[in-house]
Amino acid sequence: MFYKLEDDVDTYGGFFWEDKSNYMAFISSDPLGPKWKPPAIISPGLPKKILKLGPPDFGSVSPGMYLLKPHVYEALQPLWEDAGETYPAETSRGPYLLFHVTKQVDCLDRDQSKVWYSDEERTKVRSVSRYKFHEKAMQGSSLFRLPETYRLEAFTSQQVKDIALAEGFTGFFFEKLRLAD
Repeated sequence: MFYKLEDDVDTYGGFFWEDKSNYMAFISSDPLGPKWKPPAIISPGLPKKILKLGPPDFGSVSPGMYLLKPHVYEALQPLWEDAGETYPAETSRGPYLLFHVTKQVDCLDRDQSKVWYSDEERTKVRSVSRYKFHEKAMQGSSLFRLPETYRLEAFTSQQVKDIALAEGFTGFFFEKLRLAD
């Protein structure tokens, strides 16, 4: 089973690029390279009840850009090592590792999925409401993006969810996919 990988902003608050123009600038799955340095990341105006919980182990700063505490990265690294690139990142809530998902898997079965297109030629996917995947194409993938959805979503495996829950990692939200019949 696969899930959309999200962060639990309702419980732990969100992370943002201090310069908001970076939000869309970094949604690409193209590698940023070893010399790239993350810009400033903040969590402004958090209520006391969220601050009392402490910083989460996992968060998101923009699509496909995830913040992980080092112990989370160590636990997931064997599953994610081929899925992206990692950078040290300072945030207003302390140090993290920024994981940028670069792996794309062309596994969406467009004929069996419920796909909404933004053009009559059915070439530009606007959204997907029910998913059907080509299982062979997904083999060995624990974290990836779909090329059809402009790489705005990342998907992760049941194995990742199981590790996060067993280890008690905070901040993760695994959105169950609505599957096509």
